[in-house]
Amino acid sequence: MANYAYSRDELLVTAAPSIWASKAGEKLEGPVIEITTQVFSELNVPIKCLYLPWNRALEYMKEGKIDVIATIFPTDDRAQYMNFSTPYVEIPVVVIVPKGKTFPFKKLDDLVGLKGLKSLGSSLGKAFNSFAPNLNILQVSDEQQIIGMLTLGRADYGIGSRYTFLNHAKKMGNENDIEVLPTFVNSRGLRFGLSKKSPFISYLATLNKKIKQGRENGSIKKIVDKFRGLSTK
Repeated sequence: MANYAYSRDELLVTAAPSIWASKAGEKLEGPVIEITTQVFSELNVPIKCLYLPWNRALEYMKEGKIDVIATIFPTDDRAQYMNFSTPYVEIPVVVIVPKGKTFPFKKLDDLVGLKGLKSLGSSLGKAFNSFAPNLNILQVSDEQQIIGMLTLGRADYGIGSRYTFLNHAKKMGNENDIEVLPTFVNSRGLRFGLSKKSPFISYLATLNKKIKQGRENGSIKKIVDKFRGLSTK
């Protein structure tokens, strides 16, 4: 990273490793990286996508050593040192259950008394965080473990990102062993975060216009849909 930290002839981008952006050596690849490349290339801005550990990425954003985090949700704390684009993909948070073991779910109260699972460190929104103390919910390592435990009957439900669950279930061969309950817990927009110290911060308004165009003409959805298990429908 030392060779790039203060480069100002290219936009330095990172993203949290996930189904949206996977580590490939010291670089990143995946649907979000393609979206980032598409949007910024249309602005004639050269970009470099780099892998960084999450906490370091946030620190570098504070210092202006990198310009963009491509996968982020707004928080009050983050808003102190970065500005956020409009959402480019909506991320539904859902409840999944073992196949054939659905139950009525319309609101979080319907989960009280049941045994639930969530991924350690996952961010599920302020409303869920406020209600979580009322739930019997175990935090496990990741969504793959949630799916595995559900198929073994070790919990009643799992809660997390719809796309992450679908992606991992396909990879594990368990897509027919789980069901997604139809009511969303919530839905949040995945955004670009731009460091307030970045020399590219003035591009935010134009970036938002490009995101709007990409959503309206379907080009962003097309990128997402081609990655198995990530259909935005």
